[in-house]
Amino acid sequence: MIESLVNILAVRLLRYIFGLRRLVTRRDGVLTRRKLTTIVDYIMANLHGSPTLEQMAALVSLSPYHFARQFKAATGLPPHQFLITRRVERAQQILRGRESLNLAEGRDRCRFSDQSQLCFHFKRIVGVYTGAISGLRKKHLKT
Repeated sequence: MIESLVNILAVRLLRYIFGLRRLVTRRDGVLTRRKLTTIVDYIMANLHGSPTLEQMAALVSLSPYHFARQFKAATGLPPHQFLITRRVERAQQILRGRESLNLAEGRDRCRFSDQSQLCFHFKRIVGVYTGAISGLRKKHLKT
């Protein structure tokens, strides 16, 4: 009986040392690619509105807290900052475009509450003031 127990113990020890270890494939704390794509598509489709954290979390069946944490782990930005960055990118497209929109109309289309908020985020993300972009556009339109 002791010999059997020793054999079982030896086999288990050998399996443990030389056996294939299970690879951890689950990445806790990061959204899957499909969920991330769903959220990004939702944000881009609703730039004109005000998507809330609760709405975005409900799309991927997570609590708002876990969604925010996993979204930041996947993108490097919290959901609100990601939304602001996409709005600034949209404002940049509008201001560089050939449309005859002034800064206030561009601000309204991108859903910033006031011009100072747009200017603050634009400078922080793009690195130039909105006036510089609209000035370049005016100069480009004249030529």
